[in-house]
Parts: sequence; structure tokens; C-alpha cells
Amino acid sequence: GSLERRRCLYLQSGRACCQMVEVLLAVLILVCSSVSCGSAGGYTGLPALGGIYYYQYGGAYSGFGGAEGERAQQLDQRFYLLKLPIARAAMVVGGCLLVFPCVLILVSVLQVPWHFPAWLLIECTLYIVIAVSTVPALYYFLHSLLSVYISSVCKEREQLYQSK
Repeated sequence: GSLERRRCLYLQSGRACCQMVEVLLAVLILVCSSVSCGSAGGYTGLPALGGIYYYQYGGAYSGFGGAEGERAQQLDQRFYLLKLPIARAAMVVGGCLLVFPCVLILVSVLQVPWHFPAWLLIECTLYIVIAVSTVPALYYFLHSLLSVYISSVCKEREQLYQSK
């Protein structure tokens, strides 16, 4: 009864709302960076898929065949390997940013019986460090991503795909 209501009161506070928004932002970082960390993939021509794809699109779609298809697949895999380190780094950062507010919400909802008056100062300091380090982290992320997209692999891949 009243114990559950007291625990739920924290979730209605402004501090808890901010922490829940932090959780959502960290999840968004994880989801967006996991797109680049997905399968190595590579080009797969529709005829190679077989079945309905081949019959439905086989005549109208002139994808890559033979050596071009193999080259497209190699370029896609090399492009994936170029993006992989920065995507993994973004996932690590997103995971670290996810843990902190989740722990704070859990400790507050469970009402852990410890009192440490300087905790708010420590929490504030951590938030300031996170806020200040976000700008250089974003610069590094975008700079690394830009270097991937201006690489010779990406340019060659782009030219190959524009030919079709």
C-alpha cells in the first residue's frame, strides 16, 4: 500500500524525469550506433536471393553480376570495417551513459538506506563532466565518421553504385 506509493513518488519528481530522459537518450545512442555495427552484410544481388525476389525483380532490376557483384560485396565489407571502430566506441559511450541514470533511479526507487550528504555534489560534478565532455566527444565522433565517408573505399563504392 503506502510503501509502493512512496516509491512511486520519486518517479513523479523532476529529478527522476530528467534521469528517465537520460536513459532514453542513452538508448537512442545505442540504437543509432548499433545500426553501423550490424551485420557485415555486403551487396547481395536479387537473383542470388532466389525465390520471389528473382522472379519479381529479375527482369526489371539490373543489379551487379559477376565481377561487379563481387567488387560491390568487397567494398561493402571494407566500408563496414571502416565504420566498425567508431560505431563500437559510440556503443560503449552509450552504454556507460545508460548505466549511471539507471543506477540512480534504482537506488532512489528502492530507497537504499544510506545517507551521504555529499552525494548531490558528486552527482552534480559527474553531470558537469558528462556535459563538458560531450562536445569534444561529438567532435571526435563526427570527425572520425567524416574520415570514413571521404575515404577511397567510400568514393569507389559510391561510384560503383552510381553506375547502376
